[in-house]
Amino acid sequence: MRLRTSLSLLAILSASCSWSQPDDTPDARSAETAGDVVNPPFGLTLDGIVKAVGDGKFSGSVLVAKGDEITLAKGYGLAHVASGRFNTSLTVFDAGSLAKTFTAIAILQLAEAGRLTLDDPLSKHFDDLPPEKGVITIDQILTHSAGFEQYHGGSDFSNLSREAALEEIFATPLKFEPGAHYEYSNSGHTVLAAIIEDISGQSWTEYLTARIFTPAGMEFTGFYGDERWKESGAAHGYENGSDRASPYSWSGPQWVLIGNGGLVTNVIDLFHWHRALQTGKLLSEPWLEELTQARLTSGGYLPNLYQGIREIPQDQITLSYFGWRWQDLDQVLILEKGGAMDYGHTALLRYEPELDVLIVILSNQWIEDANGNLLRVPLMDAIQAAVVREWRP
Repeated sequence: MRLRTSLSLLAILSASCSWSQPDDTPDARSAETAGDVVNPPFGLTLDGIVKAVGDGKFSGSVLVAKGDEITLAKGYGLAHVASGRFNTSLTVFDAGSLAKTFTAIAILQLAEAGRLTLDDPLSKHFDDLPPEKGVITIDQILTHSAGFEQYHGGSDFSNLSREAALEEIFATPLKFEPGAHYEYSNSGHTVLAAIIEDISGQSWTEYLTARIFTPAGMEFTGFYGDERWKESGAAHGYENGSDRASPYSWSGPQWVLIGNGGLVTNVIDLFHWHRALQTGKLLSEPWLEELTQARLTSGGYLPNLYQGIREIPQDQITLSYFGWRWQDLDQVLILEKGGAMDYGHTALLRYEPELDVLIVILSNQWIEDANGNLLRVPLMDAIQAAVVREWRP
């Protein structure tokens, strides 16, 4: 998925002016939000935090769950401005680079089945590779240390075939020797998607549907153009105040996004997916540990993996196959992963293993706070602070 450049203050003001606030009273929302969950008393506290930090600008859905119990699952703002349709806990959004985590799970499922190893070089799966590409291992791609460029193709919606994507990726010089250090790459996960297809005999979208979405009970998760998204269930994306339509009308995903983006889901399905992972429905316990354990420490300061917003000292961050980062934040060890795409949708997930707490934020409008952070960042931090106060032993 594309990393987005910061909006100017003028653009932010313009967007906020064109975004008329909905009537968010209980009576106005009740007909559309029957699936929302606000479990008192803490759910009411969290709901108040989202409203206060969002300051009338946040548009999306938020979920907070501890173990199997959902404390908050609710939509805020509008899924479609022109019709006045509200976001709810069931509204679907483009999840951006969260798709990489699903690709990583698929690779580990194939490894668990003995159909590949994480030390496999690419030369085992592709013919006639340049020597410097052939020695790259699956492990190096999963940890973003293969040396691939960050992107290939054009925009998220460029019409790019599998053959053209792989040809471009393998013809482009590496940025560094494989395994030398970390640099985030969308292209690497596109290569992994091709491996998944070749081994499984299914397309990347078919494999994820059959082996991850279905066993996890993800009823509202899929890809662009799905009939389920026909206006009523999908959030329109808003970029600088412009309506960029919804995943129902978007084409693809093409091979610019295959393996690294194009996933459409909601907060409830991501909760089901998370519980399926934790209970062994997708990977056995040893392979789940393989998925989440720390793999690589960056040198110096590492910009936020998703938007380049925050800098985290090197002794506070390591990477995992999950595509998430382990981060020591306020003395609580967390896994965090985010995503964004060209048409205003963003995502941020945070899991605290010690407390067994999952926090999910999906949004359909690109809005920054006064400090230049995407609004999801201070919102996530405020929710986590409240979670720690409430649930830390």
